[in-house]
Amino acid sequence: MHALIECSFAKSCWFSSPVGFVGYCTSFFGDCNIAMMICWRIWIHRNDIIWNNKISSVQQVLNSAGQLLYQWQVAKKQVYYVDDDVHRLAHGAVSWERPKFGWVKCNVDAVVFESQRRIGFGCVLCNSDGCFLATRCAGRPGIFRAREAEALSIQEAFSWLKELQLPCVIVEMDCLQVFQALTEGFSGPNGFGLIIEECRKLAIVIGEVKFSFIRRFANFAAQAVARAVSSMSDSRVWSLAPPFWLLNSL
Repeated sequence: MHALIECSFAKSCWFSSPVGFVGYCTSFFGDCNIAMMICWRIWIHRNDIIWNNKISSVQQVLNSAGQLLYQWQVAKKQVYYVDDDVHRLAHGAVSWERPKFGWVKCNVDAVVFESQRRIGFGCVLCNSDGCFLATRCAGRPGIFRAREAEALSIQEAFSWLKELQLPCVIVEMDCLQVFQALTEGFSGPNGFGLIIEECRKLAIVIGEVKFSFIRRFANFAAQAVARAVSSMSDSRVWSLAPPFWLLNSL
């Protein structure tokens, strides 16, 4: 109890994690999975201090827990990647991290507004210093399932990135289905498959693009931008300075 829950470092991990944040519980089993991984990483961190004199931050412990969970989920499906960059990006983090030097990160999310019969898209761009560059929100009328809405948000993001002419971009999303479709060569004649194919074409036009999967809790800024669409009639872009309502999410 002390090592995994009651010591000050363990408490900091739990309070900073999606499990310890009451407003963002996704599902019972999902919370159990990440909770088990956090316990495991706290235990490893404790042993690293004692035996290896190695100290990690709360963010490092939480992100390694999310990344281990992602690797476990991939192993269960027996998915193997040819591209080594897929492993180096360490997918499944639960805390946002800035990209490496020379790259920008574009976090993307979608929200379905069933009562309005439309969907909202949100994109947030940050540089390698973690500083805000720009954000964009847009909406589209229609009834879409969550998977299609998330795929359309990536397509919208690529259309915007193409205009900005940014050559090295990490496109980060919290929808595992869309991420796997983009990185595993998924194709299909249905609407979802056609959207994924269009995203791949746009990625080639833009330049060097990498895809990253992050836990929903860590994609809060993009989600906040997508939700703002509910009160807007058209698309909006903010450059250099974020809108005031986004400050607490960055």
